[in-house]
Amino acid sequence: MSTANPQQPLDSRLLSAMKRLRLENINLQRQMRTLQSDCELASSEANESGSRKRQLEVQLTEAEKQLQELQEAKLRVETLEAEQQHWEGQRQAITGLAQRQTLELQELRTLLAERDEQIAALQQANQAGSQELERVKQQARQVIVQHYQAMKTAQEQAQQAFEEVRRNKSQMDAIRAPIGANRRKVLPPRSLRPLSLNQNQGANS
Repeated sequence: MSTANPQQPLDSRLLSAMKRLRLENINLQRQMRTLQSDCELASSEANESGSRKRQLEVQLTEAEKQLQELQEAKLRVETLEAEQQHWEGQRQAITGLAQRQTLELQELRTLLAERDEQIAALQQANQAGSQELERVKQQARQVIVQHYQAMKTAQEQAQQAFEEVRRNKSQMDAIRAPIGANRRKVLPPRSLRPLSLNQNQGANS
C-alpha cells in the first residue's frame, strides 16, 4: 500500500484514505463472506462428519456386536461339531456293539438249534432204547415163561417116566418067577420089558 504524498492537500489525502479503506473494507467483507461460507461449509461438513461418525460408531457397535455374535456362533458350532463327533463315535461304538451282539445272538440261536436237535436225537434214541428195552424185557419174559413151561413139561415127563418105570418094575416083579440055583433067569415078554432093559439086551446080543 502506497503512502500519502505530504504535498497533497488534506482533503485529497483523506479522500484517498477513505477510498483505500472502502476497498479494504470491501475486500475484508468478501473475505469475511468467504470465511463465513467456508465456516458454514466446514460446520456443515463437521455436522455431516459428526453424523457420519455417529453412524460409523453405530455401525461399528453393530459390527462389534455381530462379530461377538459370530464368535459366539463359531464357538457354538465348534461345540456342536465336537458333540457331533462325540455322538458319532458313540453311535459307531453302539452300532459295532449291536452288530457284535447280533452275531453272538445268531451264534447262540445256532447253538440252541443244534442243542435242540441233539436233545431231540437223544430223546428219540432214549425212546428207541426204552422200546428196545421193553421189547427185550418182553422177550425175556416170554423166554422165562417158555423155559418155565419147558421145565414144567420136562418135570411132568420125568414124573410120568418115573411112574412108568415104577409101574414096569412092579409088573416085572409081579411076573418074575423065583430063580433057583440051577435055573436060568427068565425074562418077561419084550412088550413088558422096560425100555432100558430092552436097550441093554440089544447091546448084549
